[in-house]
Amino acid sequence: MKQQMEITKLKNIIGDKNVTVEVDGTIQIINYVGFFATRELRLQILPKILADTTSVGFSEEEQKQIALNIMFKLLYFSGYLNVKNIPKPQQMQSYEYDLLEIYISIFTQQLEILLKRQVHRSYEICRENQQIIRGKICFHDTLTENAYRKHLHVVEYEEFTQDNLLNRILKETVCRLHKITQSEANRRALKICLLYLGDVNRITLTGEVFARIRFNRLNQEYNPVFQLARMFFYHLQPGSWQGEQQTYSFLVPLNALFEYYLYHWIKKHKNFLFHPKARICYQSPYIRLAESIDGGAFLLKPDITVLENESDMICIIDAKYKDIQNVSQSDIYQMLAYAAGFDCTSICLVYPRFIGAQPVHQQYMIDAFGKKITITIQDVDLLETDIKLRFESSGICC
Repeated sequence: MKQQMEITKLKNIIGDKNVTVEVDGTIQIINYVGFFATRELRLQILPKILADTTSVGFSEEEQKQIALNIMFKLLYFSGYLNVKNIPKPQQMQSYEYDLLEIYISIFTQQLEILLKRQVHRSYEICRENQQIIRGKICFHDTLTENAYRKHLHVVEYEEFTQDNLLNRILKETVCRLHKITQSEANRRALKICLLYLGDVNRITLTGEVFARIRFNRLNQEYNPVFQLARMFFYHLQPGSWQGEQQTYSFLVPLNALFEYYLYHWIKKHKNFLFHPKARICYQSPYIRLAESIDGGAFLLKPDITVLENESDMICIIDAKYKDIQNVSQSDIYQMLAYAAGFDCTSICLVYPRFIGAQPVHQQYMIDAFGKKITITIQDVDLLETDIKLRFESSGICC
């Protein structure tokens, strides 16, 4: 009964259509990767890595390790996770390939290294009502608050202290993570971090609190752990950390993650793939395919577009995280709609190459709308250090 309630919470987050419970109790989740954790239920959703037709044998641990490596790669290059160092296989195994525990370990390890080197200090404005005059006297407040206490003065002064906003955010994050982790190694590391932050007060975390942080040369090295702390905060669902109903999740739409990864990679290599002055755009421009009484209808918004001279469309690229063997007619029709709507003759469909599948690079020439439209279907190997793509408009393979 409790498990059904937790599954209902998950459905409320990612939608009923993305969560299916089989007759044997197996939970199937589509379109998302990440983790979902409560006190009663702990789920981990990893990206698909094996082709439907593969005969390659992998143990469950090997599959988890490969899937996690791909996921960390997608998260880093997409900007979701600002951490370059992907955990080693031994580290993943020590946390039983639990994504939540691995995230916590990444945060605690980086934070502990920084704290051991030197706890961040900054000048903070302190305001006190005291006998000793320090800094400047606030005369108006002194007269208002100390009318009958002539020995006291309201003063403001700057103090170079550990008790600053950045450290408060980090300490509060450490305290919260200590409540949810089930790993003894993470608990020990979090307690060590708390010892270093012993003189720092706790704080109520809000979006406004995170927005107040500004980085400079004195605190720039704390930026990666701050980004992780912000990630932990923004993926707390309503009701988290309140009473017994704790819900913690990090769920990312897999297709959007693959799209954004591909966009960043193409943008990085645009000088080799296209003209140096070409502009790479993510989900823009977009148009309405038709007009109705209520306004525009049938939105056309490609994943990635390549523009020249700000208006000439060189190429439209669409990314789909699914088996390339399952290219559907609707995918091709969608590409033809892009070609018609944006007056573009070069369209590229990009899929991941699953383990056990052969490389694919297919090209179709279609006569439509008075033009020859080239639709290229190709896959990318996410296990390689660098992916390879070829766009017919440039004739370059990278």
